[in-house]
Amino acid sequence: MIGAAGQAFRVTALDDCGGSITLLPVDTTYGQDGLRTGGLLSELDQPMLLSDSADFRQFVPNKAFLLLDFWGSWCRPCVEAIPELREFYARNADRVQLIGMNRGDTQSKIAELRAAHGMSWPSYRVTEAQAQYLGVSGYPTLMLFSRQGELLLSTSRLDEVIQRIAK
Repeated sequence: MIGAAGQAFRVTALDDCGGSITLLPVDTTYGQDGLRTGGLLSELDQPMLLSDSADFRQFVPNKAFLLLDFWGSWCRPCVEAIPELREFYARNADRVQLIGMNRGDTQSKIAELRAAHGMSWPSYRVTEAQAQYLGVSGYPTLMLFSRQGELLLSTSRLDEVIQRIAK
């Protein structure tokens, strides 16, 4: 996070050469630093509406693990990670419930990307405030939860998720 003129900003993109940076103001609507490792989905004190009827808290896993993938089409590393994530999910769909959490794209853009990249898991739109409420500070972010809804790991690296579920 970067502070300037009494406002907090979050870095959302850097160009390849480091010549420009994209900042978004930090929205503190939910008034919490985010879910920390060991925290429970059930402890979230704000509803996280992802659609007219879907509350984020309903996603306590029905499998051994829940993996939330925070991504956007504007995030090159997010898009580049899709093939590896698709292969991971194909190998682990019996144990891992995968849900995409997209920020910044329209529903039609998400549907287009899912079809183009063979993404068989659902993907919901989230706001920056919702992502911040959960503790997401960069993209991509992968959040791994236990069947009990405990946050086990928050990382940008799929290999760390693979190591954690192998334990």
